[in-house]
Amino acid sequence: MTTFSTTNSRAFARVFSLFATVVGAHADPVLIDFSSATPEPGVTDSNGNRWTTIGEAGTINDLIDATGTATAIDITVDFSRFSAGLGGNAIDGPTGPPPFDQTFAVVDGIFSSRTIGVATVTLSDLASETPYNLSMIGGRATVGVDGTIEVITGTGSGGTLLNDGTILDLTLVSDSSGVIAFTFIDFDDDNTNGATLNAMSFSQSGETGPQSILKVSQNAEGLDFEWISETGMEYHLVSSTDLTTDPATWTPYDDGAVIYEDIAASGTGTNTLTAVAPTGPVRFFALLGEPVSP
Repeated sequence: MTTFSTTNSRAFARVFSLFATVVGAHADPVLIDFSSATPEPGVTDSNGNRWTTIGEAGTINDLIDATGTATAIDITVDFSRFSAGLGGNAIDGPTGPPPFDQTFAVVDGIFSSRTIGVATVTLSDLASETPYNLSMIGGRATVGVDGTIEVITGTGSGGTLLNDGTILDLTLVSDSSGVIAFTFIDFDDDNTNGATLNAMSFSQSGETGPQSILKVSQNAEGLDFEWISETGMEYHLVSSTDLTTDPATWTPYDDGAVIYEDIAASGTGTNTLTAVAPTGPVRFFALLGEPVSP
């Protein structure tokens, strides 16, 4: 994130304008247990993490993250090309490193009893054109085969999900609509011991999101700001009198008349603020953005 500062005098002697980076809202992972159990948000594991169970219904809206905080992200699992969908307790896959060290997360999962079965997993209402880290675990107690992950929406490479509990890590970038979708494919000719996808975690990759070029100009009334905005986002003009703390922790600027927070995207692609009065001898500003809360 980059900031700009103003040195305040009657003439507004100096204004420095640099780039500001929009900060994504959800750094904590979302944990998904693919299970034949009834869909349920908020299962807490022995590490204190919160999970969401995806049942036969195949869709859950507004997922929670590992802290239990609600997101606007939805998940859908399409079993139309699978003849079985979700397996029962007979899978009993091996556990893995945290957060996949939980028996309930690997006891069942997506599997196919059809030759070349395909399930499609779609994540929607993500930040647009933003990288996400996905981790998956598969495996079963009986002899099985490896599965294949192929990306169909968004960008990035899929991979092979091994049948032995080895974690498959992927970085995929959402499309302009904030969607990532991939298929889980079981190429097994002997559909008795097919591939499994037992659990998954995903999180936004670092401080990411669309960049906004924050412009500022000065006039007799104060400071005018302009930046490139994105539909579905809201913005906060935050401020500090020094650079000793992370701008992500700064509070929305209050010029005595207006608190500059929760600023909706204009819908035109450009937002402006006019006649913002700087206060104090030195003032630093940054622009923060996040998806609009559901």
